[in-house]
Amino acid sequence: MQLVQTMNPFIQGWSTTHLQSQVSPTCGSQPSVYGSIPSHIPRPIMHLGQFCVSYTFVCFGDTILNSVFIGPDARTHFHITSDFASDDGESGRTVVEGADGSHVALITWADQPTIKIEDLGWTMHTSQWLYLASNRAFRTMISGGETFTWRPSGDFLELFSLKNLNPNSPALARISIEPAGVILQLTFEAVQKRLLKVLVISAVLLMSGRKID
Repeated sequence: MQLVQTMNPFIQGWSTTHLQSQVSPTCGSQPSVYGSIPSHIPRPIMHLGQFCVSYTFVCFGDTILNSVFIGPDARTHFHITSDFASDDGESGRTVVEGADGSHVALITWADQPTIKIEDLGWTMHTSQWLYLASNRAFRTMISGGETFTWRPSGDFLELFSLKNLNPNSPALARISIEPAGVILQLTFEAVQKRLLKVLVISAVLLMSGRKID
């Protein structure tokens, strides 16, 4: 993924002027556009701090849409595979599977992409599930009856619960780009809430470099 100068992952049509350096080819050289978090200057993974566990999307080729999701135990927890139409490269689908081959989610790429999450039993537009605020400052996501927000913060994209309106409340999870790949870190609270699956799916969408609205 090449580097861009803005860190707001929600403003469509941002500048795609790229810096000269780029992240390790683990995640390829595709520029980030269309409301996904852009790449940034690689650096060593920061100390976990309040985050108790760190996972890595190890990408094949140039996109998170073909990757494996590796845990701190070095085991593969999810497989992400994609297939796109040869005529336009835009329409297609992305499948998220568990390590045992179980079907977790299906993303159908079209003018208005859709997401189907097996555990939840519904299909909806990605723009509805990761709803972009009118001021384009954050996206909301509902899981287990609780509303969360994804917000950019420096080098990270961070998840917060709307149950806690304290502006100083810590993030529950965060996404970043490192030389090893795309990093997803969770707090103990996020683990307790069993958010891992929906965080993996939302990270795939947000980091896809594709239009999701």
